[in-house]
Amino acid sequence: MASEAEKLYRTGADILASARARGLPLEAGDFGDGWEPHNPDAPDGGYYASKLDDKAQTYAFVAVREFSCTPIQFLCYVRDFDLGKLAGELKHFKVLTSTPELQRVEYVSVLPWPFEPRWALADMRFGVVKETGALIVLGESVPDTTPPAGHTLGTVHYSYYHISAHPSGDAKRCVVRRAINVDMHLPLPAFVIRKSLAAHYYADMALADKDLEPAAWQASGLAKRLAEGPAYAAIEAAAAAAGGKP
Repeated sequence: MASEAEKLYRTGADILASARARGLPLEAGDFGDGWEPHNPDAPDGGYYASKLDDKAQTYAFVAVREFSCTPIQFLCYVRDFDLGKLAGELKHFKVLTSTPELQRVEYVSVLPWPFEPRWALADMRFGVVKETGALIVLGESVPDTTPPAGHTLGTVHYSYYHISAHPSGDAKRCVVRRAINVDMHLPLPAFVIRKSLAAHYYADMALADKDLEPAAWQASGLAKRLAEGPAYAAIEAAAAAAGGKP
């Protein structure tokens, strides 16, 4: 039977391979062609851009920026908050299954009138890149699902995070790369959706920055979850064994 670390390395390799196959810039280096920058003078020093995903025919958004927290802290924030606090105004959120490498979640995001609430069933996969110790996440909608009556399906084509140690060696800082493509099936012009989502995902990073401040972190209960959660212990051990500094 494979050890928990081996499962996390295998999941990490699968997630990274899928990002490469989609041409998403989750690793350091050139972004490649076709990305249109947003917020070029962002005060947080981050890089934000989007481009049309040829396969999904919806827009993919990327963000790269530094955070003043450890990689495992940011992963805890993603695992416990990403499809909750960062999903907008929620009507319903429930974790259906949970292991160190997988969470299945159901949630309903409320949209302004006259739009119906958007329902999504998504798998969040968690892994460790064995070669670097980076932590990596992929969220995707579960295929062939039907929303409840009175709801419209929301589709998470992909939601990636690549969380790595800071190149300076500062153990209390990390570098986060996010790539996301979510379709809420709104009957609005593409340019309106693109502009709105660019602003939303930029605001997400500012929200994360605020929530990761020491006082907010302790008050939220995430510090306790990180310290006591068996999933985080397994991920942290796998990253340490791979040479990472979670």
